[in-house]
Amino acid sequence: MEIRKAGKKLINKKKTIFEAEKLYKSIIEEISNQGFIYAEKEQRFKPTQYGDETRFIILGFKSRDSFAKTKLTITVKLEDINKIKKDNRKLDEGNINILIEGEVNLDYNDDWNKSGLKRFLFKIYTKYLKKEEIKQKYMVPTFKDVGIIYKKLKEDLNLY
Repeated sequence: MEIRKAGKKLINKKKTIFEAEKLYKSIIEEISNQGFIYAEKEQRFKPTQYGDETRFIILGFKSRDSFAKTKLTITVKLEDINKIKKDNRKLDEGNINILIEGEVNLDYNDDWNKSGLKRFLFKIYTKYLKKEEIKQKYMVPTFKDVGIIYKKLKEDLNLY
């Protein structure tokens, strides 16, 4: 299996007002809308003297075909979070840091990894013979998926 990075976007906002629960639901909804199967890898909550700290990591997986699949990793870190009330709504105020990373896993079934000769041929196949096809068929769509989720989260957080 070969892993290739395909896109990385960062949202970083200090002292902003948002709804943490709505943010979480928005991530899950957008991953599902893009055709990904998702799983929550980690969730951590820690009270601090300046406010609460929450961190969660969501993984998204989408098979492109029998040769490649896309994996998204969305890491959300909310720091110095304090509950506030505004217009009769319960909101959160604090710092947001969201990292969206995309990667393409080629030969995820390890069909080309069964012998040394196959591994060698796989490197030639992916590096020279199918380089442009891999880029257009797998890398570009993954990069677009990262961009779509990034844009949706920025809209939901009113960061434009």
